[in-house]
Amino acid sequence: MICFIIRLGIHRALVISSWEVTKECFTTNDSIRPKSLEGKILAYDHHVISFAPYGPYWCNARKVANVELLSNHRLELLKHVHDTEINLFIAELYAQCVENGGLVTVEMKERFRYLAANVIVRMIASKRYFGNDDDDHEEEESRRFQKAVGDFCYQMGLFYISNTVPFLDVMKGYTSKMKKTARELDYVLGNWVDEHRRRRLNCDASDHEEKDFIHVLLSAMDDDKISAHQDANTTINVICLSLILGGSDTTMVTLTWAVSLLLNNRHVLKKAQDELNVHVGSHQQVEESDMKNLVYLQAIVKETLRLYPSAPLSGPHMAVKDYTIARFHIPVFLIRLGIHRTLVISSWEVAKECFTTNDKVFSTRPKFLAVKLMGYDHFMLGFAPYGSYWRDVRKLATVELLSNHRLELLKHVLRMIAGKRYLGNDDTSGDEEESSRFQKALGEFFPLVGLFLVSDTIPFLGWLDVVNGYVSKMKKAARELDYVLGNWVDEHRQRRFNQNISS
Repeated sequence: MICFIIRLGIHRALVISSWEVTKECFTTNDSIRPKSLEGKILAYDHHVISFAPYGPYWCNARKVANVELLSNHRLELLKHVHDTEINLFIAELYAQCVENGGLVTVEMKERFRYLAANVIVRMIASKRYFGNDDDDHEEEESRRFQKAVGDFCYQMGLFYISNTVPFLDVMKGYTSKMKKTARELDYVLGNWVDEHRRRRLNCDASDHEEKDFIHVLLSAMDDDKISAHQDANTTINVICLSLILGGSDTTMVTLTWAVSLLLNNRHVLKKAQDELNVHVGSHQQVEESDMKNLVYLQAIVKETLRLYPSAPLSGPHMAVKDYTIARFHIPVFLIRLGIHRTLVISSWEVAKECFTTNDKVFSTRPKFLAVKLMGYDHFMLGFAPYGSYWRDVRKLATVELLSNHRLELLKHVLRMIAGKRYLGNDDTSGDEEESSRFQKALGEFFPLVGLFLVSDTIPFLGWLDVVNGYVSKMKKAARELDYVLGNWVDEHRQRRFNQNISS
């Protein structure tokens, strides 16, 4: 077994080569998330759940997501969203095939991106932003959202000098770009929330209106199911952004690789088709209840994920106290990434131990500039530190939004969060500006979140991220997303208000 310490800027990092040690690191000696420039700027100052350090906030946010939003009942209520988008997806492909005489080249990556994004956005805000060519009203918001999400992912993947060598934090180009992206995302998300608030005020209380995630979150806020770690709009924006980031790009990547692998291995495709014909039927749509019988199809998905993971297998973790691993005493922050001490492992067994036996040690999320600017200052569920806020948000998402009952209610369409269909909406009208801004902001968000920011490892070099324009881009993307999400929430509030008045 190899075990040694390296320095990444001012941070110390532990490098190991044994799966047993890796298991120990992520179970017995689990850790928190390190802070980064992108997490600070793009993820609402590390409040996005995947960027948040372990603590009360992280526990609360995780609880809200799991209990209120992602419970089996909630997902079952919104199952119709998924079905509707798939039917539209197939219908569009068929129409394109017919128009071209039965033979046409299709960019499936873009199609899958629209499908995944439309499903999650409709579940969150009842909007359809991607591929929305005829919807004039939401065009601008859709465009801004797509760009912001794209910038977010790009900027999250960049290397920022300030993350490893803080004293070189003088170039602010990246910082300005990230701040711009964060502003864009925040703008779009804020619009969504505001729109939902208005809708709730305007709607009759007796209306059985489709309850997307924003509607559920607003109701949870009214019932004090979410701890007041920040203002209501920011909390909702953070949770919505966490769900969008976790459910759109990864799905697109996995589907694209799966189709590519099947087309290059026709014998595997034939076996999968035969299995579907036997257990489902050639003219039937596959339901979730059929999956237990589709063993070969499940194996295809697992092999696709093994060969081409849609994202890094694990986010960065930071030790919070000294511990012993593989009979070696490991002081906290033994490996340095700039100013941060980090544990690096290469074994799944050690990773398992870090995340189970030592979950409290490797618990919270580190802070990043991108998350601070675009993740509502680390209030997004995936970036939030562990704590009461994280637990409340996680509970809300799991119980109120993603339960089986909620998903069943929304079974016909998976625009479950805000009840909107922003992407690929060729047959509807309205919300053009909001749709365009949302698409643009969401498109900027993902690239920005994936950037390497110098300030995350070397804070005093954070000026480099500003000079590079990352900070401004993140702030812009955050503003755009916050604007759209805020509109959704306000629209729902207005609906509820109108319901109460009319009742």
